[in-house]
Amino acid sequence: MTDRVRIELDGAAIEHNLGVARRRAPGAMVVAVVKSDAYGHGAAFCLRHLAAADAFAVASVSEGVALRKHGARAPVWVLSDADPVTDLPVLTAHDLVPVIHETGLLRGVLDAAEPPPAVVVKVDSGMGRLGLESSDVAAAVDALRRRGVDVAAVMSHLANADDAADDCTRTQVERFRAATDGLDLPRSLANSAGILAWPDTHFDIVRPGIMLYGVCPVIGRTGADDDLVPAMTVSTRILSLREFAPGQAVGYGGTFVCRRPTRAALLACGYGDGYPRHAPNGTPVAFAEGTAPLIGRVSMDSLAVDVTDLGRFDPTQRPVLWGRGLAVETVAERCGTIAYELFCRMTARALRRAS
Repeated sequence: MTDRVRIELDGAAIEHNLGVARRRAPGAMVVAVVKSDAYGHGAAFCLRHLAAADAFAVASVSEGVALRKHGARAPVWVLSDADPVTDLPVLTAHDLVPVIHETGLLRGVLDAAEPPPAVVVKVDSGMGRLGLESSDVAAAVDALRRRGVDVAAVMSHLANADDAADDCTRTQVERFRAATDGLDLPRSLANSAGILAWPDTHFDIVRPGIMLYGVCPVIGRTGADDDLVPAMTVSTRILSLREFAPGQAVGYGGTFVCRRPTRAALLACGYGDGYPRHAPNGTPVAFAEGTAPLIGRVSMDSLAVDVTDLGRFDPTQRPVLWGRGLAVETVAERCGTIAYELFCRMTARALRRAS
């Protein structure tokens, strides 16, 4: 049975990318972010190739429990979704580290009969999302310590680090320093963009996420610019080759009309497989002979590519939608989205192969 859409996962690439994170932030501990099933790459698979990480981070308690079931032994930070009433016993039972980012969760930990043995405290340094107010951080740390809870670190999150020209990151560094100086705690601020573009954000602990999977989130750069290797390659097969005359429309709604005699390859991938329906005309697809542009609207089960300019080519090859040979950042930019979304939206219909 021929694979419609094949997702090939490269464990060696993940190990390499973790090494890049360590080299770019020498001396810092590394918390590998594997939320959302390791950004669509499969948390169980990625754990085997992230054994050198000092800790892991997930979004929810259920993700943390799953990591423990997959064999994770290092500390696991739960970044956001921990209910102060129902989740605290689960956190404690599975030795998970909640990130205290709001007063309700702080109060739940302080009032718990058996609080988690360790927590991380988060301050909002300018992201405007989750985090305690800067003025409340010292008091929160003191209250947790008096309750016998180990505060493993204090953290914040960068809002605009993907833009190397935006002074917002410098402002956040200053605010984070002001809120945490004197606490005598390890500090964590840098995400992938911070690791790659803002050395002042490294502090004691860095939290690489998307870079582990081969993507550089910094505007105007791809993973290859920072020695990152794609961990996911998505390929498909050619269903049919068609010849279209000038003036002939292709696909639903006639959003593309041929201006010349056109040879089109119909590929076995659509939004039912996770490829974005909103991908515009011109979105690149990679063939051995070069890239070719998508034409017409993406269907549930297929999409069309103009291969006229490729000349003679092997119709049995598997075109690459992103990964080795075509940077996912390039496809995401053309689609008006980010690599994170493309990774996470791939459906169970795609066959996964790991190495």
